[in-house]
Amino acid sequence: PRGTSNLVAYTNAYGANTKTDATGVEVLVEMTRPMGVHPSGEAAVGTVRQIRVSAGSTSIPFDHVVLSATGSDATTLQNNVTVGSQISIQLDFSAYGGDWSEAYCTVGGLFLLFIVGDGLIFLVYGGGAALVGFLCLLAGLFPVLVIVLVMIILDWIAKRANQD
Repeated sequence: PRGTSNLVAYTNAYGANTKTDATGVEVLVEMTRPMGVHPSGEAAVGTVRQIRVSAGSTSIPFDHVVLSATGSDATTLQNNVTVGSQISIQLDFSAYGGDWSEAYCTVGGLFLLFIVGDGLIFLVYGGGAALVGFLCLLAGLFPVLVIVLVMIILDWIAKRANQD
């Protein structure tokens, strides 16, 4: 969700619309390819199709991105785009370390594993086997979730220690 003075990029993965209030500026951009983390660091290019000022929630078509801004970021966004202009969007996760270019595929892989994999077990072996398969998948994810939780707690402790 959008804060009081920031810029957020919404895709249709978020939902059918931005679910924002009638403050700020929202810019609808038609993309030439999906916005994401690209290994070469190249930017995704799009064309501004609509600029909405204080209009609230904007629909997000499949091949579009909505740039939604409030506060000083809204002023900057509104002063730097016009309908029909081309913009480029580059996501940079280098501050988080590692190669994030395959992150989207990882999420898709988990979807395939749970939905397609367990669905096939259900079709071939029935509901009981599908339930056992689902429980086994959850049990396999448990250590991963514990590690992620520990990392979040350690990050919180480190940030809190740095504030003092």
